[in-house]
Amino acid sequence: MNSVAKIGVICSNSKTSATLANETDMSRKRKTYLTIIGGGLLLFVGMLAWSIFGPSRAIVVSQETTFFVEPLTSDGRVDYARHLRELRNEGVTPQNNAAVPIVLATWPGKLELDQQRRLCESLGIDNVPTAGLTEIQDSPRHQQWITEWASAQWQVDLEDAATYDFNPDFYVSDATYYPWRREQIPPLAQWVDDQQPYLDRLHDLEGREYFYWPSKSQLQAKDFPLYEEDSDWPLRLRAAIRGLCLRVNMHIGEGDAASAWSDLKACWLICRIGPRAPSELDLTLRFALEAVVTIRTHYLLSSDHCDEALLTEIADFLQQLPPPTSAVDAADNSSRFASLEGAAYHPAQAIAGLEGQLEGWQKRLTHLPYDRNSTLQRINQSYDDVVAVLKIQDYQQFAAATSFWEEDAHVRFSSWSDKQALLAATLSQSARGVFIADMTYAGWANQGVKWKEKENRCRQEFRLLQVAVAIVQYKTIHGAYPAALDDLADVIEPELTQDLYYSGQPLVYQRRDLGFLLYSVYLGSTDNGGDSLTLDVIDGEWVAGNETGPFIEENLDLVVRYPMPNGLKLEKPLTKQELNHLFMPPAIEMPTAN
Repeated sequence: MNSVAKIGVICSNSKTSATLANETDMSRKRKTYLTIIGGGLLLFVGMLAWSIFGPSRAIVVSQETTFFVEPLTSDGRVDYARHLRELRNEGVTPQNNAAVPIVLATWPGKLELDQQRRLCESLGIDNVPTAGLTEIQDSPRHQQWITEWASAQWQVDLEDAATYDFNPDFYVSDATYYPWRREQIPPLAQWVDDQQPYLDRLHDLEGREYFYWPSKSQLQAKDFPLYEEDSDWPLRLRAAIRGLCLRVNMHIGEGDAASAWSDLKACWLICRIGPRAPSELDLTLRFALEAVVTIRTHYLLSSDHCDEALLTEIADFLQQLPPPTSAVDAADNSSRFASLEGAAYHPAQAIAGLEGQLEGWQKRLTHLPYDRNSTLQRINQSYDDVVAVLKIQDYQQFAAATSFWEEDAHVRFSSWSDKQALLAATLSQSARGVFIADMTYAGWANQGVKWKEKENRCRQEFRLLQVAVAIVQYKTIHGAYPAALDDLADVIEPELTQDLYYSGQPLVYQRRDLGFLLYSVYLGSTDNGGDSLTLDVIDGEWVAGNETGPFIEENLDLVVRYPMPNGLKLEKPLTKQELNHLFMPPAIEMPTAN
């Protein structure tokens, strides 16, 4: 081979080697890039999977999440139950605790033997009480007496089940609402006499300023979430009020105003001496009971049996009563604590209750781990916002703030139907924590607005009662009802005659035949002419029967109309056949063929 050819071969081999080297270098770079890209993708997928499926963060104890940082349990968690117990029990003794006379008067309630022992220990009751008040509905003996009396009264056999479907409670419910006399229902008077020691014991409420009742966990020696309340004490309060009001109505019917007022004072104390940090159940119960006691007090005032000295005593007592249970206290303490505890330590129960309300992807999100710190922060934010609304005193400003709050809450709730929001909740445990909060415990804050509305109504109805006392006082002194509310300046604070629902405007007052009409314009801030919420007063006058069907509260008023009629009906019971005929729809005649 000549030299030229050798040189060509050598050059060709050199190019091939260079090409191979370049290709090898590029292959290495490509692998490196692919490795980096693949590793990055794996890292991203891993981080994404961790974000979605990884364990959630431990709860951080701070004001933003748990709201307070002590006391703590042995495992370092905030002890909400202990905090609430200490808050409600501070300064309470057996001598100043209004719960003690109620326990003694209504013993044993619905508690088991071991629960009775724990209740006595919690309240400092040394000796286990004897049997207390028995509601007439729970007394077969008195029920039988009423049946026998009614049978003799109407000369029929009401125990004949084939003919009659008689229930003694028909007479009891009427006597619980309207004034009555002993001779009208003797068995009921006998029940009043039999229960006298227990009803009188409720008068020991006077001079007591606290109300403490142990929690459901304390009574049953088992941990329960704060939102699972014991049902025993509400039944006892209701039994005490019903028993006292039954006797009040008997006293009014017999003209014994002083004895009626003595029992009513105990009723008012049951309604107004409430716990610190009241619960939703406490608010609902006490507002409902106060409505009952308010009506009984109106019947006493309308009876024309109260002299000037007794009216002065009634006015002074009502003026010194503590205010009604506060929706702000309930929301900012009890409800907030129950929500935070539930979200922090009982999330499974919240999720279980939520699943039946959600569909599609929202429901799938509840099965993924979430950041409970975000949940707690969202709950606190919701309660902070609603408490600010509840603190507004002027009703019209409160109504405007409530409207804004409810609209904002609706937007927050409905926003989770948006695909982008659901994607964020899918990819982020923090966003998922906010989603869980909005779907569960943060929504409890909405109840605060409803509680405040009931509190406002309770306050206005109480003012109407105070003004009614002043009007009756004026009549007792001057021999006639006042011509206008301005005439009451000497017996009542002028601000009490102002309508809470219509800032700067007085209550509506008119002298009517044999009495007077007094009312607040209520929610609509519009004078509806004196149509009552119960629809038993229309255009300022009592009507024979209540209207039925749906009605709009904004088109009605909070009405007081004296004199109050006594609607006690001790009528002969109807047979089953008569009842069927009474409620049977009229027959429809079918057309006949020609």
